[in-house]
Amino acid sequence: MKPTISFNLAIRTRKNGSKSVDLCWYHNAVQETPMATGWALLPEEWADMHGRPRTKERKIRAEENRAKLRELEVRANRIVDEMEVFHWPAFKQAWKEPDRDTGNVFWWYYRRIKELPLKTARGYYDSFRWVYRKATGSSPLPFQTIRETRLIQPTERLAFHLVTIAWLKSLEAELEKAGRSPNTIGIYMRNLRTVFNDARDEGVVSLKQYPFSTDSGKRRYSPPVGRKKPKALTKQQIAKLMACHPENPTEKWAVDMFLFAYFANGQDFGDYFRLKWRDRRFDDFLGRHKAIIDRTKTKSTKRAGAPVVIIFNDVCEAVMQRYSISRAPDDYIFPILKSGWGEEQQAKKISTAIRTINRALKRVACRIGLPDEISSRWARHSHASGLATNPDLTIYDIQQQLGHSSPQTTERYIRSLVGDSRLLEAYDRLKPDWEEKPGEAARG
Repeated sequence: MKPTISFNLAIRTRKNGSKSVDLCWYHNAVQETPMATGWALLPEEWADMHGRPRTKERKIRAEENRAKLRELEVRANRIVDEMEVFHWPAFKQAWKEPDRDTGNVFWWYYRRIKELPLKTARGYYDSFRWVYRKATGSSPLPFQTIRETRLIQPTERLAFHLVTIAWLKSLEAELEKAGRSPNTIGIYMRNLRTVFNDARDEGVVSLKQYPFSTDSGKRRYSPPVGRKKPKALTKQQIAKLMACHPENPTEKWAVDMFLFAYFANGQDFGDYFRLKWRDRRFDDFLGRHKAIIDRTKTKSTKRAGAPVVIIFNDVCEAVMQRYSISRAPDDYIFPILKSGWGEEQQAKKISTAIRTINRALKRVACRIGLPDEISSRWARHSHASGLATNPDLTIYDIQQQLGHSSPQTTERYIRSLVGDSRLLEAYDRLKPDWEEKPGEAARG
């Protein structure tokens, strides 16, 4: 049952003699705690608004106050009507945002983009920005303007009740017809599911209206999963890369960074570029230097993984010594970033450096006979593949090495890398003797 909204004058008087106009809501005939609206009136102004003022000036003032009160009533009732399940904290949050349009799917895209922290992974932000730009027709904005008011409010409207299971399947079919890959479609649909989750958490969307699959087991819409399989280099190919002869310093830099990432737990290159010399510490038990990092990709998420311990072997130490300019504690190990740079400037520099590395890696790969689609991400895949083939390591050991938030994530990751080879091994173990001796098998 939805509450009844009304406005009353507060009992407490301010220093200037005015009193706050409070929003009061009643549930089952019981008045709950009032909320200040930020509007204050003198007691005589409140009386004139509900009575018959005698002077012309007071009549004009009373009519203006009545109009403002009607606006507040309409706004309050609209917020209540848009909430499938009334939730008082959500109502207060909605009241603080005068331009709030909770019934519009695109408005939730707008709010999520504005509220993304500046340390959010750039690709995550760009996926939301792309969908919002396509949906609203607004021009793309730079990464640094996430929190600024230059992000325009959506001009188009898409009501939540229009986004049904049939609507989602139709949209997926349209995207497939337009040539979008399953991986790309999955990103767009998961973004849409995210804004639905935001609206559901604030009571705007009910579970009955929710079109996506849930843990309850109801058969609803599920975003497609990308079929693009991550690829990795074998140990023989890694050895081939270590023995190659780059033709210029850029190619040497690309090969060295790939090998560094391969031996240093296969983390994102941006995490390595953010390492400082103070992060490198000697471990007496291991007899080597190590560093402890939080993955930039997941540290701002709700299910962030545990800190990753990177142990530097001889290859890693040689690469660090080769490219370091200064070894002061606050200096970066690799001369990509500079102290004092903001998140936006760092993100741009890291993105440029990774593009340079990927182009150089492809040139080297073509010359020495490695797959020409190699990229910096292959270092992480190759490291994970090597861990998965080690019989002494459990799935939990690999989870800690890769920095995943759960063993289920690690299991899916490993299966996508080595699933086929493991499957072939399982088939080989199941082969009976009759394949070699068909005559005997037939007699049996």
